[in-house]
Amino acid sequence: MLERILKRHFTKISSRDSLRELFFKDRVERNWKASTFISYQRTLSVFFQWCVAQNYIAENPIVDLEAPRLERKLPRGLSKEDVNRILESVYNYPYENNFIRLRNHAIFSTFPFAGLRKQEILQLRYADVDLNSMSIFINNSKGNKDRIIPISPALRTSLEKIFSRKKKEKYYLRLIFRFKHSKQRYFRYNT
Repeated sequence: MLERILKRHFTKISSRDSLRELFFKDRVERNWKASTFISYQRTLSVFFQWCVAQNYIAENPIVDLEAPRLERKLPRGLSKEDVNRILESVYNYPYENNFIRLRNHAIFSTFPFAGLRKQEILQLRYADVDLNSMSIFINNSKGNKDRIIPISPALRTSLEKIFSRKKKEKYYLRLIFRFKHSKQRYFRYNT
């Protein structure tokens, strides 16, 4: 059945001009976004490649069809209320101990208040944070560039709780945010 349909109707839709007209006409009439156009184009391209492989047509008519450029939009930022709601949820979650609560709150505070990327947070060392000058040093950031980030008072409060906990411990960890499965080594204080 597919063969019969393809042989009867293929000449109507397989020419480049008719496909171009169909695509651009539908884009205007149906108000397609660029992403919709590109999605349909890719789907039909795979179909036409299959048709070429099955010898229904000689060449893929959609290969040279010009696609519109995708719109580049900046991501929407979180509002102050959203950030406060997230931090409140993180803090009030029933953790197994208070240290995990403080650590997770500090992690989630670092995202919006310092604007650090996930990998930068995971590699953050105690030596990189200066609470006195209220700054964080990021070594080899994206693009292999170092940068210094100012610390907001809210983030400083959250990080101070983690730092005070560190001073009470007899072991020193290089990374601030250590997790259960991380392969981080412990170093003994020389006191």
